Amino acid sequence: MISGSIKIIYKGDNRVVIKPDKYDFDIHPYSSFVETLRNIETYSANLIHGKGTPYKIRFRGYNKIVRTYSNIKNIIL
Repeated sequence: MISGSIKIIYKGDNRVVIKPDKYDFDIHPYSSFVETLRNIETYSANLIHGKGTPYKIRFRGYNKIVRTYSNIKNIIL
């Protein structure tokens, strides 16, 4: 299971870049079942393996936003 988010910056012409981030093995708010499971796994891993070392994640290049409706049903425009 992976639970996380990214921040993007719109660069125009349907292009975006993903901002650098840091993975820090933190405990998230218990706002959902998925977050609760993630926190249990993070806490358990800390007990077994020790506290992880935070590290930076860098994404490179641009991503193009492509609009496709081929798999969307019942769309209201």
